[in-house]
Amino acid sequence: MASTSRWLLSLSAVCVFTAFISCSSTQPAADSAQTERSVPALYPGWYLSSGFESDSLQFFGTGTSISGDSLTAAQSAEQQARINLGKALGNQLEEARATFTESGNADGNQKDFILILREAGTLTETAAELDVVEVRSIRNGFRAFSRVTLTKAEARKALERGFTGHPRYWSGFSGSDGFKAIIGE
Repeated sequence: MASTSRWLLSLSAVCVFTAFISCSSTQPAADSAQTERSVPALYPGWYLSSGFESDSLQFFGTGTSISGDSLTAAQSAEQQARINLGKALGNQLEEARATFTESGNADGNQKDFILILREAGTLTETAAELDVVEVRSIRNGFRAFSRVTLTKAEARKALERGFTGHPRYWSGFSGSDGFKAIIGE
């Protein structure tokens, strides 16, 4: 009798478990799906969390800012995008300068060359064009996102302006493999 009771108890437990499993679903409830759709993404789809990116034709810089005023937020986000683009491009140009020097060109180690290159690099920030601005209302203010772009052709022109008066430096550096890898020919 005791074994029959255990058997019936086990059978009942299996039936309850099976009924529970068959009634459950792997799909989220409709309410949670609706909630997910109604909450906007934290960042726009075009925003680069790294702040910088490039492709074969252009450079992109992104920035964000928060302010109590929407115009100030937008202007600050644009400025941050320009800074991010200029800083990242400046780092790449510094790597190209190191390669230029390692390849045997002594000009790359000259103090005036280094200063000229850094000044020329800052011209890329102002040469960049505002591409996208998005301003969102947040609690107690606004958050703006911005993207600037700079074509490689415009970057080359800006850098060349920075080397004005130093044709030997420009000719050597702009013809280097490191420079061509960043800006192109």
